[in-house]
Amino acid sequence: MRDSSYIKIVLTHYPVFDGEQPIMWRLASDAERAKVQSLLQRYGAYAWCAGHIHGLRETRVGSVRHLTCGAMAPGVLDYGNPGYLLFTFARDSLSWQFVELN
Repeated sequence: MRDSSYIKIVLTHYPVFDGEQPIMWRLASDAERAKVQSLLQRYGAYAWCAGHIHGLRETRVGSVRHLTCGAMAPGVLDYGNPGYLLFTFARDSLSWQFVELN
């Protein structure tokens, strides 16, 4: 049940999901991922935003976006280009975009 009076984003270091492939940088346990996803859905989270993986990824599970935000460090990344996520709040809406560093 989504509470429309707040936009909820969970910020953390480790992702819950990162695309389709099981990798060592996200929760390995299917049961743990299901518990976290259930809580995010129940409390109406807009997104789970994580770092740790050096590259932009968006995975949508139900109504929750799971974002990894890339990296601002120069050099070789896991994939993609250096950058960061920019969130824009306008009244009761939220949008985001990836800003690539040149």
